[in-house]
Amino acid sequence: MQSQVIDEGLTRFGKSFLSHIDGLRLLLALFLSVSLWIIVTNGRNPDRTDLWQQPIPIEKQGVPGGYAVVGQSLGTVKLRIAAPEQTWQRLSLTGFRAYVDLSSAPVGLSNVPVKVDKSDANVNIQEILPPTVPVRLEKLESKTVPVRVNVQGAVPFGFQSGKAVPSQETVTVTGPTSVAANVVSVDAIVRIDGKNTTQMVNAHLVPKNSQGGDVPDPEVSISPQTLEVTVPIEQQITYKPVPIVVQSKGSTADGYQVTGVTVDPTTTTVLGSPTLLGNVANVQTEVVDIQGASADVIRAANVVTPKGVSLLQDIPVQVRITIAPVQGTATFLVTPRLLGVSANLRSTTAIPPVSVTLQGAVSRLRTLEAKNIGATVDATGLGPGSYDLAVSIQLATEFTTARVDPARVTVVLLVPPTPTSTPTPTPVPTFTSVPTATPTSTRVPTMTATPAVSASATTGTLSTAGPLAASPPTALPQTPASRPSPATETARPTA
Repeated sequence: MQSQVIDEGLTRFGKSFLSHIDGLRLLLALFLSVSLWIIVTNGRNPDRTDLWQQPIPIEKQGVPGGYAVVGQSLGTVKLRIAAPEQTWQRLSLTGFRAYVDLSSAPVGLSNVPVKVDKSDANVNIQEILPPTVPVRLEKLESKTVPVRVNVQGAVPFGFQSGKAVPSQETVTVTGPTSVAANVVSVDAIVRIDGKNTTQMVNAHLVPKNSQGGDVPDPEVSISPQTLEVTVPIEQQITYKPVPIVVQSKGSTADGYQVTGVTVDPTTTTVLGSPTLLGNVANVQTEVVDIQGASADVIRAANVVTPKGVSLLQDIPVQVRITIAPVQGTATFLVTPRLLGVSANLRSTTAIPPVSVTLQGAVSRLRTLEAKNIGATVDATGLGPGSYDLAVSIQLATEFTTARVDPARVTVVLLVPPTPTSTPTPTPVPTFTSVPTATPTSTRVPTMTATPAVSASATTGTLSTAGPLAASPPTALPQTPASRPSPATETARPTA
């Protein structure tokens, strides 16, 4: 019985021992597997400890109420970290946050430790560089300062900006004690480049120190942040292009007239108030004297402007006054000469005078005489008979023939009769006095200046197209000399 109990105990012990051995084997296998996995993983993605070169900006946290940090920024820190190689490759600035906790920082300047939060559990922060930063904590102070309007830019030419007026004269500035003490005013900045009407702008406000410089502290606040500023802009001077008119005085030489006036440039730009320029239609040159001129007058002349009006470019202009002889017409009585009559023919009628109207310079027409005008009728090659032949006029090239009246004349050509013998009578001496020659009027001119209405051929007057210095002479027909009656004397035979 006892031996049976002993056997059962040994059996239970053996089974328990064997079972314990199997558990140890299992744990050992598991340990070896994990170790092998770690070894393999670390071989492929080993840990790396190094300085991460990306600067991280430091934030403020826990600033007590009624206080502020002096300065624009607390700077940045860099980190020495340990992380697997694959984690290094995906590091970014968004995975870190550097800050200082100022909830228990003393007032004034102190060194405050920098703390860094990370978002990746595989990253182990080894060192923060620098570990602390200086921070100046000051009490906030508010003060009232005046507003100055700073108008920038320029209005267009002819316009003027007036005094800028802000919607309020003062604003409240709040900031750390030492910073607020430097703020003496704020500038309301308004730009008016190219503006030609009154501007009403919500201007941004900038704190200024006593030297006129900016106070660039983020802890300085201004209430209100913007102001409405009114900048009046009015047109003081405007400009206007107007034509240039030439002024002249005096009279041209006798027989000459002004035929044209030019000016270069033809227009100019004047400046003045809108009211004044509204009444300016043109500007004139200084007076150009043409007294006695018989040729073109060319000269530089200044432009004269009304009072209160000026020139955009005050430079002389070039004036040209064109002067030419006065053109007109004159009428002359001319007796044509018959040419080309065959030797065996005679003209049975005298050719009457014709009226010849010439055109040319009046000064030359005045000196022209009828004897200087050639008028002919050509009968070359014609036999006996009555012919209506044209009158041809020959004259100097400076004149042109305007009209011939009549333009054609009748010419009768006959063969003269053969003389017959007549018995000689007893001579009875008879003495007949020879009459004096009767002069023929050679010129009955009628001169009419172009473009005046032509005068009658019998008026004997000359008119000009323009004013002349002296009254034109009147051309009248010459009066023929008195013709004595023929006298007949009968001689008595001598005893």
